[in-house]
Amino acid sequence: MEVVTKINELTGGGADVVFECIGNDKTGPLAVELAGTAGKVVIVGIYEKESSFILTVYLLQRKL
Repeated sequence: MEVVTKINELTGGGADVVFECIGNDKTGPLAVELAGTAGKVVIVGIYEKESSFILTVYLLQRKL
């Protein structure tokens, strides 16, 4: 994804803190991708309907 590549270039490996404020199925995983290895992701967006994005499952799948 172009935005992930650009953020990695600008920050030297990912953002220290990423805020997800929309509550969208696509922005949750994107927030995780934008964070650096030791970065923090803050999910404050409210999902209006059931979401397929589950943060802990997503993080575990990334490590595999």
